[in-house]
Amino acid sequence: MIDIIILGATGSIGKQAISLIKDSQEYNLIGFTFDRNYKEALKILDEFPNVKAIGINDSKIASIIEERYKNSLSIFKGEKANIELINCYKGTFVLNALSGISGIEPSFEAIKNKSILALANKETIVVGGELFKKYCKQYDATIYPVDSEHSALYKLLSKFDKDEINKIVITASGGSLRNFDLSKLSKATINDVLNHPTWKMGAKITVDCATMINKAFEVIEASVLFNYPIDKIEVLMHDQSLIHAGLRTVDDSLVLESGPNDMRIPLAYAFNGMKRIKVKDVSKLLLNENNPLTFRTFDEKRYPIFNFTLDAFKKGGTALAIINASDEIAVNAFLENKIKYTNIYDVIRQTFNRCRIAPVDYLEDIMYALKTAKDEAIKVIESL
Repeated sequence: MIDIIILGATGSIGKQAISLIKDSQEYNLIGFTFDRNYKEALKILDEFPNVKAIGINDSKIASIIEERYKNSLSIFKGEKANIELINCYKGTFVLNALSGISGIEPSFEAIKNKSILALANKETIVVGGELFKKYCKQYDATIYPVDSEHSALYKLLSKFDKDEINKIVITASGGSLRNFDLSKLSKATINDVLNHPTWKMGAKITVDCATMINKAFEVIEASVLFNYPIDKIEVLMHDQSLIHAGLRTVDDSLVLESGPNDMRIPLAYAFNGMKRIKVKDVSKLLLNENNPLTFRTFDEKRYPIFNFTLDAFKKGGTALAIINASDEIAVNAFLENKIKYTNIYDVIRQTFNRCRIAPVDYLEDIMYALKTAKDEAIKVIESL
């Protein structure tokens, strides 16, 4: 039985991981962290009596849990709760399902502790960049990507020699606004943006899918994880999200990995040591006249953030920390009705132009750049 810790257990990815563990005799949940959803956390504690420790980001919420479990659980509180839990069980399998830049430090800590790291937090790789690669080499890290696209690429790449591959392909649905009138994008409401056509996800990542910054991050993630240059990675716009990734081979064949758009599949693949395994109650993918696969051309005018982000990646250093932090602030402002949807790009672009790109030698360099960019993004929003 494999002991597992889940960081961000009450979020979208975390909940699906919990359902997998509940349906299997192979995995043992011994610890998890969460932010504020204490009702969901209490449910997990009731269902998994083997849990030994939890981490709670919100100290006020922690007091609620402590009243009931102070004598039976180790409880870590505050902004370092994720790291303290990881350090308590060094070497344990860790799923990082945290959203946004809060997941960066815990990933690096898990790598240092020789944990197998199943990684759903793309910021770790995108922002971490060369430092992430350095840590992986120094600590001989085992990283299992959990994104559906990167999990699919892992499956495909294991079947080919590198000299057989011309390009790797990542698919994109185009997000909730793919059919929205371009001239009216500035009027897109929160409900419009959160209505993703194929995936059920948290609010932040759903907005990032609409702007396609999420897809730019996934291209960068693939570049870092699989050691392919950006110009060898192609994005294929695919409406149904049933094709997850592909390879263009040197003989001009296109090899595709398709399957149901169910995140439990890549999660189970990671939990099983990157080997395929049957997942309970997954809908069978049927290809027929009632279930067509359709594609569309990438529209730069609809998704200006995409190429802007890839260009920033090429500058190296703290460039992606600036992009990431400003995106987080801008998306939160949009979700709080403080700015328009189209202002998200304005905030990112202006913040990036105001901040200095610095070299990255230590994790502290990244964290400082993130804080500086956040502060600058807030100023940009106030000036709009």
